[in-house]
Amino acid sequence: MTTTPVTFDEAALRFSQFLSSQGVASRLHWCEPRDFIFAGRTAYVRIRTRDAATQKAKQQFERGMSRGFGVQFTAFCEIDRSSACSVWFPTSSSEAELSMMPADGGLKMSVLQDRPVGKAVANPPLWLLLRLLCRQNYRQSRTGYFKNINHPR
Repeated sequence: MTTTPVTFDEAALRFSQFLSSQGVASRLHWCEPRDFIFAGRTAYVRIRTRDAATQKAKQQFERGMSRGFGVQFTAFCEIDRSSACSVWFPTSSSEAELSMMPADGGLKMSVLQDRPVGKAVANPPLWLLLRLLCRQNYRQSRTGYFKNINHPR
C-alpha cells in the first residue's frame, strides 16, 4: 500500500490504520534494526523508551523523505499488544526500484504475514546474553536478515 504523507505523525497514523485493516496490533512500537535478534521463529526485541524510539523513527522518516526515494514502514512482530515496527529507506534510485518503492517517493507500508513470535527484552544484561547466544542471528539482523523485504538494515 502506498501513499504520500506530509509528516511523520500523519504517516504513523496511516500505518496504524493499515495494520488494523490487516488484523494486526495497531499500536506502534518503533525499533531500530539493532533492536531485533531473530532466532528461528522468535524475534527478541530490545525495548527502549517509547519517546526516544519514536523520536529516532521520526528522524529516520524525515531523512528518508528528504532523499526522495520513499520510506518503508514494516511491522515485524507483536510485543505487548503493539506492533514492533521499523523505518527503512533506500539510498539510491536503483535500490528504490529493486525495493518496489512508490514512484512518487512516498510511503510503503508492509507487515510480515508469517510473523515470528515477538519476545520483549527490557533487561540490558539479558539482552547482552541473548546477543552472545544468538550472535550470528544478531549480525544477520543488523545487515539484512529479511533481505526479501529490504529490512531491517
